[in-house]
Amino acid sequence: MLLFRSEETVNGWCEKQGVPRRPILSLEQLWFLAVAWYANRLTVDSRRPAPNEMVAIFSKLGLEGSFWDPRADEWSSPPQRASMIETAGSWGILRIPPGGGKPGKG
Repeated sequence: MLLFRSEETVNGWCEKQGVPRRPILSLEQLWFLAVAWYANRLTVDSRRPAPNEMVAIFSKLGLEGSFWDPRADEWSSPPQRASMIETAGSWGILRIPPGGGKPGKG
């Protein structure tokens, strides 16, 4: 997860890194997602939400489409790995170098 100050900053970062822009959450959506996702974590019956429960949680937050469906196979290529974390002022920035941080690339 990366935190940015604005959508313009997200667009610039994606362009600079050569990665496609993915969906963006507001901090309010992120908070409600965390509350719903971890609602039962302090119970004996704690478990991860099932795929249909995940879709329902995302839908309540207005997060719809194949990106938010754990049963979808839209993202067939493996995600890029992060190789280092840089700190810029009070913001943490996860930097993915060219080639996705894979040995022998970029």
